[in-house]
Amino acid sequence: MNPWKPAVTAACAALALTACGNASRPDSAVALPPQVTPQCALVAGHEARIAAGHEVYRGSCIRCHGADGRGMAGSVPPLAGSTRLAERPMLAVNAVVTNQTSLSPVHRMQHDDTLAALGSLTDTEIADVLSYVMTAWGNCHAIVEKEQVSAHRAGA
Repeated sequence: MNPWKPAVTAACAALALTACGNASRPDSAVALPPQVTPQCALVAGHEARIAAGHEVYRGSCIRCHGADGRGMAGSVPPLAGSTRLAERPMLAVNAVVTNQTSLSPVHRMQHDDTLAALGSLTDTEIADVLSYVMTAWGNCHAIVEKEQVSAHRAGA
């Protein structure tokens, strides 16, 4: 018998259990991105969605809105500290679904009125990324549900 076989078998079993355990762990065990507002009570129970939204943000939004959510003066509106997001969170859903920044003007600055093409995002990805944006950089505005995005898309 190969003397390494029991050790290799045990290591493989441990890896498999670890991987399976991570897939089913509760949201509260998910590490949140550091940008998420720690005192935002809306985050509780939505940690996995917010973390997934952070990944969508990094892939689709960060180039223009920046890692700090401040956008680019005169061309890309800030998401951090946005009063429009706080007042009317469904405007953000509309902006992403229709590729229009119905949030402009923000902070009394004029901005371009089109978003980069986001048509390839699923309703779940849109809900996740907007939930991230709504709870990051000091924001604590709303959790966006996939059903809200789907309903808006159906009516858009």
